[in-house]
Amino acid sequence: MSRGLGDVYKRQDQQELERISRETINAEKFLSLVRKYTDFSELTPAMINEFVEKILVHQAQGKGASRIQEIEIFFNFEREKTEEEIKAEAEEMAKKAAEKGIEIVPVTGRPLSGLPQCVKVLPGVHYAVTSNGACVTEIASGRRIYGAPLSNQKSLQIMNLLNSHGYLFEAFADDVGYIEPALMEKYRQKFTGTPVGDYIFGSRRVVPDTRALFEAENKCADEIFINLPNESERDSLADLLAADETLGFCRLEKNFLEVLHRGTDKGTALEFLCSYFKIGRENAAAFGDNDNDLPLLAAAGLPVAMGNASEKVKNLAKTVTETNENDGVAMLLAQF
Repeated sequence: MSRGLGDVYKRQDQQELERISRETINAEKFLSLVRKYTDFSELTPAMINEFVEKILVHQAQGKGASRIQEIEIFFNFEREKTEEEIKAEAEEMAKKAAEKGIEIVPVTGRPLSGLPQCVKVLPGVHYAVTSNGACVTEIASGRRIYGAPLSNQKSLQIMNLLNSHGYLFEAFADDVGYIEPALMEKYRQKFTGTPVGDYIFGSRRVVPDTRALFEAENKCADEIFINLPNESERDSLADLLAADETLGFCRLEKNFLEVLHRGTDKGTALEFLCSYFKIGRENAAAFGDNDNDLPLLAAAGLPVAMGNASEKVKNLAKTVTETNENDGVAMLLAQF
């Protein structure tokens, strides 16, 4: 489950802490084995079995003095998977699911342009739910089969209010985020050279005046993502906008606010997909880890919490799988 920008910030910090923790634990395990054998005169099979998981001997290349023999030794402790290994495992999981007739649909707060290409080309992945449920798109054609955007008039009214307060915001439409130079510069200073930066810079379109563009081209925002100075101003703005019963909100972190059409969420999009595929909701499984996944899980016949999920998500779920990092989705799909 890919995330919107606020979740991406938090997720990146969590993943880095978890990576450091795993590496520390792995190093300690390895060092404890080393200390066990500080004084020995013979390398025994038992010692090798404790240290080594497996040894791969590849076919030799070349002849004579130029002959090269490649040998891989896998030590018996956990290691970080490479990006290539992760992609290969995801492809294998998706392929097996597709062979069983399972339709895999990525559900994300990102626009379609922010969905990684490696996800779009997975076997069995034909549709994507984006912008927190405001859009459902057929990936190959780019055809939107479901949309619940804010009206053009409502989009402009919100932008007028934000501009009057000097608040920075992005407006999502056409599967991209429209952003003005001041906010993009803020992102560049903070995220250049990071995965978050790669996502932002690949899915945003810088324009001099977002409101003027939406008025001139009669655009309707799928969602408006507002970057507030602090939590107090975020909550005050949410209270002010809440007077409009046509609007829905999602608070992220301490200073972000997403504004959507009321009733638009990941759960509503799942209900549409079940109708579109002509299957009952009892035959749909949904995976989530954050509180903004709650509507998605509530709409599914089998709500699944990731091992790293919030307590609210775990309480709603019928089952809990492994964490994102430990291939929890693949492990559960293998049971079908």
